[in-house]
Amino acid sequence: MSYGVVAAGVAAAMLGVASWQILAPMSAPDVTPDVTVAERQAPPGSGPGSAKSSTLRVPEPSPFDTTRAPVPLLFAHRSSPVAPPARQEAVQREIDAASARDSADEKAMARAAIERDGYKGVHALSRGANGLWQARALRGTTEVAVTVDQARKVSAN
Repeated sequence: MSYGVVAAGVAAAMLGVASWQILAPMSAPDVTPDVTVAERQAPPGSGPGSAKSSTLRVPEPSPFDTTRAPVPLLFAHRSSPVAPPARQEAVQREIDAASARDSADEKAMARAAIERDGYKGVHALSRGANGLWQARALRGTTEVAVTVDQARKVSAN
């Protein structure tokens, strides 16, 4: 027997059970009819036709308690994902200070690279728009324009 036939048989059996549970009539819960207060308190043997029965009918309690007030829906306060303006300014100042430190460090590294390459009197050191550091330095007694790239290679212009 092949696995396809077995799988089809199992699937058909599961489908049959599922459809039976869906289509089968639902059984009603065990509900007792409404009885009067007198019938509840009456001794055994006295029926609904007895003279002691009252006409006041008390229904059975509902499974849903409708005497309680609904529970209010409360929303928790959530903080805004955006920092308040004072905090944003403080963060921006920290970023600016860090970038200034980084810039000063990079400038010092560029100056050190130029001096290591044998130049003296480095001045007018600035970063160009292309990210390269440019400066004027002395090679002996001659002033030369130099450039330092990201790999700290020094080249004379």
